[in-house]
Amino acid sequence: MKKILALFLLISLSSFAEEVRWEIDTDVYAGAGKDHKVVFEAGAADGNSFTNAHKVYIPMQDYSVQDGSLGPASNTDYTILSPANTVPWFEQTPTETNNSVVKQSLKVTTSEGDDLYLWAGLKKNDSEVFLYADPLATVKKNNGVVIYRDMEIRVQELCAEPLAACIPIDRKGDDNLRQNIEVVLYFFTAPTDAGNSKYVAKDETVAIADIPDGTYFKYLLSNGVDLGTDVAVLDNLIKGDARLTATYSGQKISQMNDVIGIVYKTPPPATSTAEWPQASFADALENGGAIGSRDNGISIPGQFFVKNLTNGEDYWVGVAFVNKWYFATLVSESKNQVPEEIETFLETRACYLISAGFKKDHHVLDYFRGFRDRFLLKSEWGKRLVQVYYGSAPKYAQIIWQNEILSQIVRFFAYLAYFLMRYFPVMALVMLTGLVIRKLWPSYR
Repeated sequence: MKKILALFLLISLSSFAEEVRWEIDTDVYAGAGKDHKVVFEAGAADGNSFTNAHKVYIPMQDYSVQDGSLGPASNTDYTILSPANTVPWFEQTPTETNNSVVKQSLKVTTSEGDDLYLWAGLKKNDSEVFLYADPLATVKKNNGVVIYRDMEIRVQELCAEPLAACIPIDRKGDDNLRQNIEVVLYFFTAPTDAGNSKYVAKDETVAIADIPDGTYFKYLLSNGVDLGTDVAVLDNLIKGDARLTATYSGQKISQMNDVIGIVYKTPPPATSTAEWPQASFADALENGGAIGSRDNGISIPGQFFVKNLTNGEDYWVGVAFVNKWYFATLVSESKNQVPEEIETFLETRACYLISAGFKKDHHVLDYFRGFRDRFLLKSEWGKRLVQVYYGSAPKYAQIIWQNEILSQIVRFFAYLAYFLMRYFPVMALVMLTGLVIRKLWPSYR
């Protein structure tokens, strides 16, 4: 489990130096009945101020899903988390059924001599926090180390506070499923002994200056979905050996986190225009789709690979963009392709090296096939040259096919040869004409 050293401060209290160090576990989970790993971003300057707070992105399902007033187009149709009904939620009238929590782990090392307890203060302003709950953990210090594992923050309890302003997290309209709530907690350690000078208690407003050496967390709660059409566009689908290469473009969404490929083994539902309509993630899965590629980065335009496919079978692929709350855009219209064994592809195209470089039918490939048929195969020496080429090229073609750098080199020289062979006579004629004109021009001046 990855760890980030989140805060290291040296402070002076009277004549003694007390050292406090926090270690923040980067694996943070949230859910309602099931824990989902959520996006965590370590804050700048070790999270030691409000502006440099660590960020946790908490997906929230529309409250209207829970009270039954929402129609079929809810944001749970767009989450890639499964099952969708385990996404956290908040309700204005609390019930016992709401088990939405955030789980994380902290470790504190300190030279403090008293037994310590973990507190969380809800940010009230730049200098004060409100202690909205009892200590989150009551673990005694052991050799200067206090570890709080699987600490639970209940979303309902946190959002119920007026300072959090979560009421309600719901959609604003059919075309704008987005509401972002920002809640800041300040974690610190303090004793619960009323006789201690650092004593604090629930429902108090405490000055941050009186509880130094803490660390800030910013919880970003959102039901945000980008529902614009053609946000994600699949441009091309290239066949390979048991794999497909998809190239895409589109518009970068707010807080973009990932690009996913949706793969079908049967044609998606068609419309009157014989095109697959853009669908929600839930619709895509319901119609036989599955996530075929994840963790593709956020570059636009870009490409991703769908691997471990069966050669000779039809596949349809679409693309969607995902934000940091794991809500996806509409899935793009799909494209169809059939993976093919390297040997089959190369043998049917015959021009081995260039075929391996382009990995698909291409006008440059067609040109060299024509050059072979129209010129080389018309003479004995040309036929011998073709026979030698076919005797040695296949084994090198497979190496080129599997190495993208070699494929790029082959494509470069293929383009260069294509340009010279096709346009050199014209260029030579233009240059010769220019030399003749330049030679004769003085005679006519």
